[in-house]
Amino acid sequence: MDSIELKQLVPENDSEPGTPRQLLFQHYDISNEETIGIKPFKSIPAKVYILRVTEILTLGLLHLILTWLPEFRLKWIEAPCSNEDVEFVAISDPSGTSSIEKVSSICLKNDIQTSSFVLPSGKTRYFEYKKLRFYLEPLNLQWVLMPLETSAYSLVTSTPAYIQNGLDTFTIAKLRQVYGSNSLVSTKKSIVTILLNEVLHPFYLFQAVSVLIWLCDSFVFYSCCIVFISSYSIFLSVKESKESENRIHSIIGAPQPVTVIRNQVKQTVLADDLVIGDLLYFSNLDLKTCPVDGILFSSSCLLDESMVTGESVPARKFPLEDNSLDSWMIASCNIFSPHLIHAGTKFLKIDSTPSTPCLISVVRTGFRSNKGQLIRNLLYPNLRPSQLYLDSMSFLKTMAILSFVSIVFIAIYLNLYNASFGHVVLRSLDVLTILVPPALPATLSVGIANSIARLSRALIYTTSPESIHNAGCLSTFVFDKTGTLTENSVQLSCVYVKSGSNGLLKQVDADSLSLDSTKLNAHAYRVATCSQSLELVGNELVGDPLEVTLFTQFNGTFCATIRASNTPHPPLFSVSNSFDGPSQIFSIYKALEFDPVLRRMSVICSTSTERSLMLFTKGAPESILAISSQQSIPSNVQEVIHTLSSKGFRIIAFASKNLITPLQELIHLSRSTLESNVTFQGLFVLESPLRESSKDVISSLLRSKMEVSICSGDSLFTSVFVAKHCGALDSCNFIYTAELADSGDDCPQIHFEKIDLQTQNFQPIPDGFSLKDVILEKDSSLCMDGKLLQRLLTMLSFNEIKILLSKLRVLARMSPFDKATYVELCQKYGCKVGFCGDGANDCIALKQADVGVSLSDSEACAAASFVSKKKSIKDVFNVLLEGRCSLILSHRCFQYMVLCAIVQFSGVFFLYLKNYNFNDNQFLFMDLLIIFPLSAAMSYFDPAQNLTSNRPNSTLFGKGRVKDLGIQSVLIWLSHGLLTLILHELNWVELPEWQLEKSNTKNVLVTSIFLLSSLQYLGICIGINQSSEFLSPIWKKKTYVCLCTTIGLCNIYLCFANENHIISRCLQITRLPTLYRFIILFMGVISCCLTSILNM
Repeated sequence: MDSIELKQLVPENDSEPGTPRQLLFQHYDISNEETIGIKPFKSIPAKVYILRVTEILTLGLLHLILTWLPEFRLKWIEAPCSNEDVEFVAISDPSGTSSIEKVSSICLKNDIQTSSFVLPSGKTRYFEYKKLRFYLEPLNLQWVLMPLETSAYSLVTSTPAYIQNGLDTFTIAKLRQVYGSNSLVSTKKSIVTILLNEVLHPFYLFQAVSVLIWLCDSFVFYSCCIVFISSYSIFLSVKESKESENRIHSIIGAPQPVTVIRNQVKQTVLADDLVIGDLLYFSNLDLKTCPVDGILFSSSCLLDESMVTGESVPARKFPLEDNSLDSWMIASCNIFSPHLIHAGTKFLKIDSTPSTPCLISVVRTGFRSNKGQLIRNLLYPNLRPSQLYLDSMSFLKTMAILSFVSIVFIAIYLNLYNASFGHVVLRSLDVLTILVPPALPATLSVGIANSIARLSRALIYTTSPESIHNAGCLSTFVFDKTGTLTENSVQLSCVYVKSGSNGLLKQVDADSLSLDSTKLNAHAYRVATCSQSLELVGNELVGDPLEVTLFTQFNGTFCATIRASNTPHPPLFSVSNSFDGPSQIFSIYKALEFDPVLRRMSVICSTSTERSLMLFTKGAPESILAISSQQSIPSNVQEVIHTLSSKGFRIIAFASKNLITPLQELIHLSRSTLESNVTFQGLFVLESPLRESSKDVISSLLRSKMEVSICSGDSLFTSVFVAKHCGALDSCNFIYTAELADSGDDCPQIHFEKIDLQTQNFQPIPDGFSLKDVILEKDSSLCMDGKLLQRLLTMLSFNEIKILLSKLRVLARMSPFDKATYVELCQKYGCKVGFCGDGANDCIALKQADVGVSLSDSEACAAASFVSKKKSIKDVFNVLLEGRCSLILSHRCFQYMVLCAIVQFSGVFFLYLKNYNFNDNQFLFMDLLIIFPLSAAMSYFDPAQNLTSNRPNSTLFGKGRVKDLGIQSVLIWLSHGLLTLILHELNWVELPEWQLEKSNTKNVLVTSIFLLSSLQYLGICIGINQSSEFLSPIWKKKTYVCLCTTIGLCNIYLCFANENHIISRCLQITRLPTLYRFIILFMGVISCCLTSILNM
């Protein structure tokens, strides 16, 4: 539910009702993942006028800057406001992003009553933010989203004969005005708009300013080349933005016609015209996509919910029979509700007849629906800049400060030589374009782009490119068990049933079932046949793989559904079974779906030979035992369950109950009443084989010193068995299993068992043994269930929880929300967490993790950072390798670009002291023929083949990195200064005199510094790109080796080339003494060696 927190900005004065009151700053929780701050204000006309004049005088530059930084505009023009004169709201989110939205008014003809407030008739204030409309509730002066679920409930319960009449025209018009329609319209941006957004980016604006400066300095050819490269980059960005926009619109799709009951008649309208409370009518002829979130009122249907929940198994939905508000809210707000149909889900089958049509009441529309939320996430992604990007921006600020200091020095120095004002400005701005490379942040994305390309070729796709850097520094990885570490397929191993003689459980192997069915009691095959989730779609049996296995193992078949018009409660569907003698038909009247909290499912049915009703239930053993009568539970059941669990089997307990209550009364009984005092019948024992690659992947992660945990919905000992056999427990000699014992005390009683992993034997636990003893014991790990973990979090201290998390290896009986909570807990204690799941119940955890790897490609799993089309757990290994590779390459590209800027700045600084400068062709040669190709080549290194125990640093300001950059910068300055000093001291040549208006570009000093700089660009590249445990060997990258060799040979050739050679004339290289040429070459080699030493 949405929640609100108010913070008073100014003292609130007592006022008469109806008089203007000052608005407050407000925190608003749109959802669990989205929180915003709302600051209302009005503008001061005089300050607005001054700001507009200033923007005009600065030729729009100030306007552009304030567009990037809206908070500064707000600080200038804002003033406190009341509910009568509010004009704007400033929206901020936890990531620091802010925006200013205009407040508008709407005139309501009637009061709008909701469960928590009233919008009175007349003028009402509102604003729109990311496709959501917030209204100003006048009584409490709170900005609110309209509560759709409770409003829909009020409409359903207050409308006379709602099922027959639907809504009337007047109500629909009123609802559309306030709540909006079901439109998911997102205006497509034109090519021109996207182009302007790209061109007006600070990076390209800085490039444009730099080009103007270079043109004024007669660097025409160089400027043209930069314009061409930037134009191509803009073209690629526009193309990518347009393709992304088209993908989003393809998900939205065109509005489809739907049948709705309004004014007592069925009408066909477009889905965009629907409002909350509308009553939709579907039949088997309408097997289409549902356009809204709605509550099913009659009939039942089978849906493909993979787009919303990520669940690959089709879900059956049943009508909501309890019309209380609590039931309505639970049904409409729980994403796994059996009565809620999500927008974007596809109908596979509708069990409707003319007398019982499929009716759906609309509870959420537009961008408030689950599909709308998905579209909002795609339109407005939560972009969290990586630490690497933030560090690069901080470094740019440092470089900018250094450039301004240099500008001041250059300006004063040139003034002393009576240089013209224009010349001083030109040289000063030239220093700024050299020392602050605008491409610096962009270089960080080069390694990411190459990693994305390699992953795409391996059929691994990403929705969050910045997560690749996170993958390089993960410290913890969490795996789902079923469908991730194990195969999706399930095999029946055996069945345990009660023996007629003594009531104890006896084993019946699956292989012998078909040979002698008398070994089983009738309840085993009845429970297996009466499956709650299975459906026959076409000729294909779809549903939970576990139920499919049981159904087919016991020769179950689907029959045509029997529906009689004079029967008040016809069966939902019918199945037959010929496992034990003649075929019997089972009619299912009510299905109690699987509940992840209760961990069981049930059906109410009758047979063709018996008129009495029966309840069959199956689920987790502890869940079934909890509702079974004590006299029906065999004495050896716990021993059998423990033995099977420790061997890794998946255990499903089953029970039955004869029902004497009439069907029309049973239908309305609560689940807790129906599922009580059942008769325990036995156990189904199933197994899911491990994936072949699971052990290799887990072992590789453990060798790399990464913490590995397993979260499972299965029992504790089954999960421990899988963890042991996939290698997750190889790093310890002992494990402790901890389970919560039944106790009414506030302090929970924990039952421990110690297992020696070497001998596979249980070890004795000393008296008084507690959780703190486990935490303090070395060389051991801890396994527990989610229920115990939740209790411990309220009892232990911060440090104890931190140690507990480091020892936890297996978590059992974890719900989807428990998995996400565990991931969040690890993050809270400083871990970078990855999560791998098959998507069915892992969407929340995949989204919460720093890196989520989904083995399902459903739309709901777009929340995961990476999606594996091959559905292979090996892709986790590939993602981690690419993450480390991209991170180290980004570090190297950053270091190279910074040092290249230092080299060029140092060179021009010593030249400016004589009013010299490089010429156009020299700049072109250094930037486009040396720096650009080398930086591109060094970003194409492939990742290493194996994970190592070390992890690359996630920050640019790691230990020693800034110091090394500082030392290398000083060495660069010293080399250029020394070269200049040698030239002066040896007095071999006479340098040109100072020229007032124009810099000299052809003399010995310019040639010397140009040659040394060219050698240093190559030397720095070689020194930085040494062998790394995170990258493939250098010799394997032939392009890089050939490029370095070619550039090295060219530089050596230029050092000794005749000044009359065509290349020398083109680059304006003057004649140098031979010894001096050797000195330049020697200094270039020394720079390379020193850089290599500092980067070891």
